[in-house]
Amino acid sequence: METVARYLYILSLERSGSTPLAWNLGTLPGVIALGEVERTLALLARPGEMPRPCTCGADAHDCPVWAPVAARRGELAGLSMVERYRLLDAVLGQHLGDTLLVDASKSLEILRALESVAAPRVAAVHLVKDVRSYLDSTLGRMATMDGERLWAEQIAAHPLRARLRRAVPQSLIYLARWTRRNREMEQVLATGAMPWMRVGYDALCDEGEAALARLAALGGDGNGPGGQHILFGSFGYLHSDRPKGLQRDLRWQASPRRRLLDLAHLPVAGLNRRLSREAVHGVAPGARSITT
Repeated sequence: METVARYLYILSLERSGSTPLAWNLGTLPGVIALGEVERTLALLARPGEMPRPCTCGADAHDCPVWAPVAARRGELAGLSMVERYRLLDAVLGQHLGDTLLVDASKSLEILRALESVAAPRVAAVHLVKDVRSYLDSTLGRMATMDGERLWAEQIAAHPLRARLRRAVPQSLIYLARWTRRNREMEQVLATGAMPWMRVGYDALCDEGEAALARLAALGGDGNGPGGQHILFGSFGYLHSDRPKGLQRDLRWQASPRRRLLDLAHLPVAGLNRRLSREAVHGVAPGARSITT
């Protein structure tokens, strides 16, 4: 029987805990965390040396997971995103055997690309962070970046839209983004055929290993070795000395933005409670695991 890879795709907004979730899924037998696969493939497509090693400690060309893909990096530059995923699927399917691969690429566009290559071997996890935690983390990150350079780039790409956005407080922009994107993700999954579950990041942290096991079962966890083989993810998490277990992000509660966060929360309180507080079970009636 031909060996094929199975995938568990983490669908979420940025700064919502996708890297910790992927990392901790990689602690389970038969589950390999690959990090942000689409960005990793784009990185491999560039000429020259890899700027960082895999989290397993090896260079990409020596990593037991990424080495067969890195050996064909010369082919990647001329391929579309879908074609890159097709190459990855063919190579890793032959190389890894009965293993569940976790892709934390996050976006719907990339999920559609993966599904076009590997359906029905793909399941999805819709991961949602409390809107106040998401806003605090995102606004804090934006404050550390070169705002004028970012605005200049956006104005050059989309002049009218960028100028309109600049007149709106960033907190409202990202509140609208959290609301619109999470609703879109939920709608796409609920009306599609892909097995999926939703989990709030806080509920995930509270349940720990039990929640991880249910998510892995959704994807059809394998019998082979597991591990973390991440070339691209949240470097602040991957390369820090802090414990890698799942921990709630409660920094927003002591944030100097706390009053703003509470005000932003009011119009979406019901949606936030439903999306970000639910445990992994019982949120996608009829969800089934994928099989080979």
